[in-house]
Amino acid sequence: MRLLLMLPLLLTALHAQAVSVSITVMNHSSCGQDNGSLQAFISGGTPPYSISWSNGDTDEYNLGIGPGIYTVTVIDALLDEATDQAEILALTSQTCVSINTDGGYCLPELPYVSFYAGTENGLPPDPSTGTCHTPGPYTFDAVGFTENWQELPDACTWFSYYVISVNVPVGTDVTVNFTDGAGCPGTFDFTVPPPIVFPTMQLVDVTGSCTNGAIGSATISIAPSTQQYGLHLRNAAGNYVPNDCSYAWVSAGNGLLMVNNLSPGTYWAVQDFDLFNQFNNGTFCTDSLEIVIPDLGTTCGHVSGRLYVDGNANCAFNGGENLVPGTVIEVTPGPLYVTTNSNGQYNIDLPFGTYTLTEQHPVLDQGCPAQFTLGSAQLPNTNIGCLAGAPLDVQLMMANGPARPGFELQYRMDIDNLTPSATGDVTLTLQFDPALGFISASPLPTSTVGNTLTWTAPSFTMTNAFQHKEVSVRLQIPPDIGLIGTTLNTVATIATTNTDVDLSNNSVLSAQVVTASFDPNDKTATTSTQGGEGLYLIDADEWIDYTIRFQNTGTDTAFNVIITDTLPPTLDPATLQWGPSSHTCTRELSGPGYLKFIFGNILLPDSNVNEAASHGFVQFRIRPHLPLLPGTSLDNIANIYFDFNPPVITEPSVLTAEFSTEVDDARPGGALLIPNPATDWVRLSDASVAAKVQRWEVISSSGATLEQGSGPIPASGIVIGHLEEGAYFLRIRTKNETRHERFIKIDP
Repeated sequence: MRLLLMLPLLLTALHAQAVSVSITVMNHSSCGQDNGSLQAFISGGTPPYSISWSNGDTDEYNLGIGPGIYTVTVIDALLDEATDQAEILALTSQTCVSINTDGGYCLPELPYVSFYAGTENGLPPDPSTGTCHTPGPYTFDAVGFTENWQELPDACTWFSYYVISVNVPVGTDVTVNFTDGAGCPGTFDFTVPPPIVFPTMQLVDVTGSCTNGAIGSATISIAPSTQQYGLHLRNAAGNYVPNDCSYAWVSAGNGLLMVNNLSPGTYWAVQDFDLFNQFNNGTFCTDSLEIVIPDLGTTCGHVSGRLYVDGNANCAFNGGENLVPGTVIEVTPGPLYVTTNSNGQYNIDLPFGTYTLTEQHPVLDQGCPAQFTLGSAQLPNTNIGCLAGAPLDVQLMMANGPARPGFELQYRMDIDNLTPSATGDVTLTLQFDPALGFISASPLPTSTVGNTLTWTAPSFTMTNAFQHKEVSVRLQIPPDIGLIGTTLNTVATIATTNTDVDLSNNSVLSAQVVTASFDPNDKTATTSTQGGEGLYLIDADEWIDYTIRFQNTGTDTAFNVIITDTLPPTLDPATLQWGPSSHTCTRELSGPGYLKFIFGNILLPDSNVNEAASHGFVQFRIRPHLPLLPGTSLDNIANIYFDFNPPVITEPSVLTAEFSTEVDDARPGGALLIPNPATDWVRLSDASVAAKVQRWEVISSSGATLEQGSGPIPASGIVIGHLEEGAYFLRIRTKNETRHERFIKIDP
């Protein structure tokens, strides 16, 4: 009984899965020619299928057929059968042409369009397009206009191409009558397109190649365009690379284009409309950019591989093992340096020799040795395995632009899970200085309360190994010149549900001094303790955050910005960590310590058009080579290139290595109070400064002393929970100075 009840459901399920077929007419027959085409679409059933057309064809496509009714029968592997029927009509006009009005022209050429028809070289029609076979030659008549037309040779496809040009204004509607070689007429319409203005190309990066290899590359920035065009690569002999049929459509907003696997020599990136080399190597208008791939010599080769977490400890990269992005790899002897990309891959060219690779990840330890001997142009992948099992460590970094009264202040935060371990829910909090006004943030905060922004689940999550997140915030500085010289304190903190083993890199405090004017292109250094202006404290500091800021103060949009930085011998490239940037950019570390940041197609407006958007910045973190002797100078500059202009060279960023015994004389007036705003207590962020305080006072905005004490400020801070909401100052006195630090008290 139960089986009988289930039988209708079983039969319904089998019926739903039965094989079926339907026919689509791709082309009807033109003027009695056998150029009709059909396609059978099969679904359901159990493959493989047996296909049988009534005219004997046994393929999915039934091509080159005349007028008539055609039937297809499909039988699946279970002998289930389906049929369908369709008719090829006998048309009196030609329909087997495809019109291509994407072609372009440059002044003073005449406007033209191209189109293609059936083959004349005996090849079969293309099933993917359904274009049918029609005989040539063709003749044309642009109704009411005088036209020029020509057939174009083509070695790359089976199509016959034609170009029709007419001397009429842009936007004119033109009807073209044509006849094929069998006397079959047809017609098509087109609107005369506007002339093309090729967008600017700029070579923003190039790498050389060994003489005996093809490992060079070029990165080209292409300005946005509202028109489509094509891009070829030609070598010095005038031939297309890699072949005559290589071609790429480029459209608006394409940005950066990288060309790889180039041998040494001179090339040209050619913008044109020469689809499949149909225009005889540039008869029509083009624009080009010269590219020179340096020759690195005959005794060098290319090495590449991946940095991965060796989950099964077999020192072999297996599918599913996590790849480690953005990590420095040191090559010795040298030493030389390279960083992994977002897919954990590195690439480097080296002279012949024997080398050792050592990963420099801030958390992971290398578990597998990586040595090799290079003696050819290309070495098989040399992968580097890291030990598995690293506990969770999430890192937060923050950078910001300059601060002037009445202008915007932008902050950018980078959050990175430095491990494959899961974070659980994460919460990012930004407490910006109460003097600032919130404009916008990307992504949108989960909550905005006063001057506190919070991002958390479900709209803000980190669920992947080594995941990277970026957050940008725009704030408004009041047009109050009284703010000049004050410090804007902004604190960012990241918290994870799962245990983070290192909380020292989970919070960042920015103390940005408001200035009346500033150098729009500069390089600043902030040490880990922020313990002294112009000082690196040997016994207290660990790393240095360098921020390179730039502004387009020209008279037009900057399409590309490139920043280079040759690290001095006092800084250790092996400790490099990438920080936030104001805009999307590519970053690379190469050679003994050469940094390059490429902001391709940044479209940075000039300050006269949009002051707020004319700024940009990039940040990186690095440690000095140890040991450091007192008096050692850590000097660094950056070169900033705006498009084709000579570089803007920043003033040197100079830090002097000293011990922290004189920290009170060295620290600026803008010390760091956290949290700020505060509800229950405030403390100095630098415990070494707090320990040197001899006397402290909490002062109201009216100047009255409300609280006071002597001796070092305790690590727990100063209790302020009983104070009313408002602005206060903490006056601290040390052996060598007196300072005032501003904070805001708010109720919980």
